[in-house]
Amino acid sequence: MDDPKMFNRLVIGHPDKMAQAIVDRSDACDSPLRMALGSDAYLEIRQALVERLAALDA
Repeated sequence: MDDPKMFNRLVIGHPDKMAQAIVDRSDACDSPLRMALGSDAYLEIRQALVERLAALDA
């Protein structure tokens, strides 16, 4: 994308906060394998896992 203003309109959330969270987490000794950044990501991941558990239980 050549236009930075267009890119900024497409990015949802706080890219600087996300980048810092990734750096902080990677510097931690006990960092998890996965990290949900943002409420939308958390909700989507959670819903997918709930569906997988329901399928497993069935």
